Amino acid sequence: SYYLFPMLEQMASDTFYFEDKSRRIVGITDMTFNFSYVLRSVISYPKDIYANLHTWHFFPPIGILLIMPVLLRFFVRNKSGQLKYADIGVIIGLIYITPNLNVFPWDVFPFRLLDFIQFPWRLFGFSSLFFAIASGYYLSQILRTTRKQLIGSIVVFVTFVFIYTIIDNDAYSYSERRGYKYTIGKDTPLREQLQQYSKKDSLLVYWRVAGGEYFPTKLPGFDYIWSRGDTVKSKNAATSISGFSKNKGITSLDVDVYIPDSLELPLVYYKGYAAEMDGKRLPVSESSKGLVQIPVDKQGHVKVWYNGTIIQRISYCVSIISIIILCLYIFRDFFRKKCKRCIKSLPLFHSDAV
Repeated sequence: SYYLFPMLEQMASDTFYFEDKSRRIVGITDMTFNFSYVLRSVISYPKDIYANLHTWHFFPPIGILLIMPVLLRFFVRNKSGQLKYADIGVIIGLIYITPNLNVFPWDVFPFRLLDFIQFPWRLFGFSSLFFAIASGYYLSQILRTTRKQLIGSIVVFVTFVFIYTIIDNDAYSYSERRGYKYTIGKDTPLREQLQQYSKKDSLLVYWRVAGGEYFPTKLPGFDYIWSRGDTVKSKNAATSISGFSKNKGITSLDVDVYIPDSLELPLVYYKGYAAEMDGKRLPVSESSKGLVQIPVDKQGHVKVWYNGTIIQRISYCVSIISIIILCLYIFRDFFRKKCKRCIKSLPLFHSDAV
């Protein structure tokens, strides 16, 4: 809920680039592949993965660390009810992989309603969840004795460290190949750095906005951010603005107006922004350009920051409570057995205590 409900709230509050197919850098059908490619990508990166980065052929795999334990199912002999649920989880995980195939009907209802996710491999998150749960259960059934549990723990730990090292190296190589690290020099002024790239690439690379799918549709485009600059604009030329600054998420400025005016700030609008003048709250709205806009009718000091929404705060609390409840549920048997042993150890329950 910490992620899902706030995202749905933002999607319901405005319209964004991902809803306009003409503004998408890549469509969902551009990110589907044949069976062989998907199979290789699920396990690890294909050898040609970096060569295809410029065409967005990027697959973050589920990884062998989750795939291999699933194969342990063939060595589980008992037929318990929990085993049935683990098997169903594996099947669901496999189903979430199929949308990555180029034969998947993304243009057919109801699947086309989900094309805003752009990258089908984002569904690997669900596959990883179900595979992880099933793998944990399979391991628990195989590693019954203390010795097997010790050996299994060592193998899992060593494998984890090994794979983490590989992922860390691959992440560094990926960032280098995507151009996220500049070779121009840190002392070169920002504007000169960005002029060595195209306008679109400058924004995609420097500000890490990827395809900008979650920019409001009112925002004219990537070039507008570049051309507009980091300034505050007013509708009335007589309005005086000074002391503009951004510090730790707070945008501050001093304003002096002769008639009521509206200020457009260099902040992309999302639901949850708050503003105040001399301690008094101001209403925040979205300008015609998709930026934060506030009304001013007198002289004063203005502060604007992202305050979040009630749904965001409630969702955070729900997630924390859910995690606590899940932990209590997982360890309930352990605590129950421990309490029984403690009760039985009391003198009251011994025959010689009479």
